[in-house]
Amino acid sequence: MESLTKAELQLVYNLYGSARQFIANGEEAMPFMFLCKLPTEQQNGKLTPIQIKMPNTDEGKDELAAKLRQTVKKAKPDIVVFLGEVWAVQPTPQEIAYEKAEGVLPTMPCNHPKRIECLRLDIAKRTGGNWQVLEEITKDADGKRSIPETPTIVQMGKDELQRAGRFANLFE
Repeated sequence: MESLTKAELQLVYNLYGSARQFIANGEEAMPFMFLCKLPTEQQNGKLTPIQIKMPNTDEGKDELAAKLRQTVKKAKPDIVVFLGEVWAVQPTPQEIAYEKAEGVLPTMPCNHPKRIECLRLDIAKRTGGNWQVLEEITKDADGKRSIPETPTIVQMGKDELQRAGRFANLFE
């Protein structure tokens, strides 16, 4: 399987660190898509941030994901990173069985009674590799939000990508 280079890991750590600082300062890590062209002998690398206004409906989010995929096709970056705060849930065995049968969870994470707030980064390479960071946003006794200092980066296989949601692998 493909891996992230040292420079690509540094990009992920830098983006995560910036989001971590926003969260620590009591702000939201606003949703962004970052398009990255790696440096070559002929040109310098380029990082293009695109701030996203997240719709409130599933239909709107599906439309947004389609528009982001079109932007990626036109821009032809080497790497795409989607960053944002999301709701996540650890599904029960019954919910997993339902998802396998129906193709969707019975209750979306945003409506799930056991949802958790997370910072999510989806990292996709044009050459086919996909990774994800999903770190829970916790609150201390004073209500101050935080995430771990260092992210856990998980490589995504085909099965994980199918469950990862509409903003994973924006190259598709």
